[in-house]
Amino acid sequence: MKILSTIATLLMAYSFGVAQNTDEEAIKSVIQTETISFYHCDGSTWEKSMLPVEHQSWVVTNFNDPGSAATGKGLKFINNLKNYLNSPGCKTSEPNIQYSDWNIQIRGMVAWAAYKERSTMVDGTEIDAYNLKILEKQDGQWKIAATSSVWDFNKSSKPWNPKAGSNKN
Repeated sequence: MKILSTIATLLMAYSFGVAQNTDEEAIKSVIQTETISFYHCDGSTWEKSMLPVEHQSWVVTNFNDPGSAATGKGLKFINNLKNYLNSPGCKTSEPNIQYSDWNIQIRGMVAWAAYKERSTMVDGTEIDAYNLKILEKQDGQWKIAATSSVWDFNKSSKPWNPKAGSNKN
């Protein structure tokens, strides 16, 4: 009987580990999809990664004015940013993005993910961002409920002027 109990405990621990790993991979995937769809000006895909609720929150270093932040909240923000991403005014970009230092914590239907993102822009500029996302699981899918992202323009590989979309040496 002790052996059966031990085997059952081990199987439950193993299945929990597999489920945790599957959720972690799903969380990484939704975060990476959100980032790529933003750079590709794909508002529809970007919107699908967002939790459609009024407590949605978004705070990032503002590319148009390094040192300040862009913020957004709620369903109106999601809709406005989706419309901008789908507009002719949105300029697509093809950076090479590397993710590292993942710390994902899952607590039932809520999770947070802290990670580093290194973007190598088309002109070769490398910029690091330090990110924190809070996610909620809705209908079996992880969705981003809050974003905080700080881009370290001071330590980029060379000075970068995001307004111009290129480097100024």
